[in-house]
Amino acid sequence: MNISTLDLALALPPHSLDAVLSFDQPASLDRADVLIWNPAGLYPALEAACERADPPVLGVGASEWLLATSRHWREQFKRLLAAGGTLVALVPAPRTVGVHTLQDILPYDWSDPLWPRRVRSQPIDGAALPRQAGEPFRTLFTEAARCFQPCATLAEAPGAGILEDGQGMTLASYASEPPGRLLLLPALAPDLAQDEAGAALFLQELRRCIERLGQRSGVRLAGWLDLQRGPADEQLHARRAQCLRERHALDLELQELDRAMAERDFFKQLLAGEGLGAGLAAAEVFRRKSAPVHADWVEKDLHIVELDQRNLLLKVRLADEPLDAAALRRLEEARVRVADYFSRPTSILVADCADNALPPSARAPRRHAVLEGLDDAYVLNGLHLYGWHLETPGDSPDRLLQRLMQADADLSDSLLRATLRGLTPPADA
Repeated sequence: MNISTLDLALALPPHSLDAVLSFDQPASLDRADVLIWNPAGLYPALEAACERADPPVLGVGASEWLLATSRHWREQFKRLLAAGGTLVALVPAPRTVGVHTLQDILPYDWSDPLWPRRVRSQPIDGAALPRQAGEPFRTLFTEAARCFQPCATLAEAPGAGILEDGQGMTLASYASEPPGRLLLLPALAPDLAQDEAGAALFLQELRRCIERLGQRSGVRLAGWLDLQRGPADEQLHARRAQCLRERHALDLELQELDRAMAERDFFKQLLAGEGLGAGLAAAEVFRRKSAPVHADWVEKDLHIVELDQRNLLLKVRLADEPLDAAALRRLEEARVRVADYFSRPTSILVADCADNALPPSARAPRRHAVLEGLDDAYVLNGLHLYGWHLETPGDSPDRLLQRLMQADADLSDSLLRATLRGLTPPADA
């Protein structure tokens, strides 16, 4: 039984393990029968790479790397289980790190490589003696009891619970995924990194437990047999290779479809978005129109758009945000600060998405207008901003602002028509 580890330090001689792997160095699991994965081992490296510490958020480059690496291990785990192998994950204390995606900053959880399985850990409560399940798990948790130090319970987990704490919360689970199996076990005691006897005991009892589960690991045959395949074997291998090529092509097509759909949905937040993502979509519209855009360094819901002769302070108004005196005062203070920093005149544009919960036909007509109470401040409905996004090439950002400043009567109608063309199915559909 070839056992490999991933981000797990054990005081064992080199010959005890087939491979010692690191999450940040993608590798193949084709030789492994059993992989013991310690998700907690990655977090120190992630926290060191954070661009922000409270809450921890990775930079854009580090986020892209993490998501790509997580996809690699997800595929390797899938291959391991499909080959009859065993994946053992040591449940860590719940901890997340923010990663940049196209839509927003989202929390990355240790269980991401296990997707689509739903796994969620939560802080352990109390120190009561655990309650064990039946064999072969009872022997594992009895004989190797000193090797485990639970630091979390499982709020969600695939399969059946095999160990509970004193309050009946799940500490470990087992899922049969023929021909493979998934074991979620409690975290190991930290001293197993120096305690050779303890590490050897854990490995011995884990091996014995897996052998008693009644499922064999992947069959291993001598290499010479591949050179003497019969016609039936050759036909099966050829068909399998063809299926793999077709599946790969479909996977690539699905990835491209998912990417295109996600991008369209991202910008549709201007029409129907009810969260902060609408602000990110509005900023990206200006970027796509070749205007430099920066997030405001003080107010998280404002963006600064650099135009040829001036700057534009961009604010997206959501359903629960009134345009009252306090809101106008905050916008004016931000405008003064930005204008002083860049030494350029600064206009204000409020993209009004307050009616996004309603379909366009149910919304009260609202034309763009000067924002009353502020000088050089304008309102553009989210419907119209989306229409401007769809126009190719359409007005430049400077031209759009100029038409707003001139109260161009045709602007709202032309942008609304562009939006509705993008929403209405073709007549022959």
